[in-house]
Amino acid sequence: MPCQFAIASLLEAYRAARYDVNVRGEVLVIAVGRPLPAALEAYLLTHDIAAAAFLSAANPRSMALPDKENSHRHAVLLATLSSLGVRWLDANGCDEAGQWPSEPSVLALGVEREQAMHLAEQFEQNAYLEVMRGGCASLIFTS
Repeated sequence: MPCQFAIASLLEAYRAARYDVNVRGEVLVIAVGRPLPAALEAYLLTHDIAAAAFLSAANPRSMALPDKENSHRHAVLLATLSSLGVRWLDANGCDEAGQWPSEPSVLALGVEREQAMHLAEQFEQNAYLEVMRGGCASLIFTS
């Protein structure tokens, strides 16, 4: 089991990260614990989407992998979402401090907590962002 310092450090890193989503060519920033950008709210409302999940397959369990491996993992995530009939918006997880490489990600549309948790665990992620229309983005840790 990771020590409390490691967990607190990881939590702080996730909270400080920038979660960029491409909506119709515009990059919108989702922040943990903050209301969604108005343009993202409008997109979700227009498409009758109540929930979404910001997911990545990169750097499993926060262990840095080479770009080529992360690109392959991202392609598998996209194929998995396609096979499930899940639509997504292209996204990117960023560390503004520059201590961690950007991670190719998606905002999986219409995905609620149980399915998001399953996907995050399948791709060995420590956490994902739960996005609820009319709410704030929440950091959800996997088991």
